[in-house]
Amino acid sequence: MANKSFDRNIFGRKINTPKKNVRTLPEPTAVTAMSEIAAICERTLTDSFIASDVKEGYRSIMMVLGKEDGISQLTIANETNLKPSTISIALKKMEHEGYITRVNDANDMRMSRVYLTEEGLEIANRAYNSTEQLSNVLLEGISRSDLETVMYVVEKMKANYEKKFNK
Repeated sequence: MANKSFDRNIFGRKINTPKKNVRTLPEPTAVTAMSEIAAICERTLTDSFIASDVKEGYRSIMMVLGKEDGISQLTIANETNLKPSTISIALKKMEHEGYITRVNDANDMRMSRVYLTEEGLEIANRAYNSTEQLSNVLLEGISRSDLETVMYVVEKMKANYEKKFNK
């Protein structure tokens, strides 16, 4: 027979209350701390992007194009970790809204290159500025040595993940 614990209701009757398998919350770990920082970053950058009346979903695409203009749709998908079909839909909307232009590749007419327009470049620059400001706030008072250690540990964690899950 399963373990049962009995409590009494307001009338004094015994009622069966099965024991719950409840775990205590674990102590904070490096992973939970990184998750909290990632959530802070995402929330802050999303808020700054929404304030500019641009769809938040465009942010990662614009930031990739801000680093390297004139890349293919597949490269954008790889850099943003989004599906090519998602990129295709977003680029169509972004082109309609005047943030990008697409030009057929001179060497391969099946492929188009994606370029930011002046308006798109301005928005990408604002996104980079927001990211830089947030980085300055988060990294204030942290030594170069500590940052190098953090980067080393994060790279090891990514390598462990890739080794385990073949990504």
